[in-house]
Amino acid sequence: MFTLTTVSGITGAMAIVAGSAHNCALLAGGDVRCWGSKRQG
Repeated sequence: MFTLTTVSGITGAMAIVAGSAHNCALLAGGDVRCWGSKRQG
């Protein structure tokens, strides 16, 4: 079961992608921020 969590520092996201253990957001300025379960490194 997954638990919803607020990720701080993510504002102005233009796109969000999700994998089985990670997520990434493309920010308005072109930066990418990723986060995940930390199970694979």
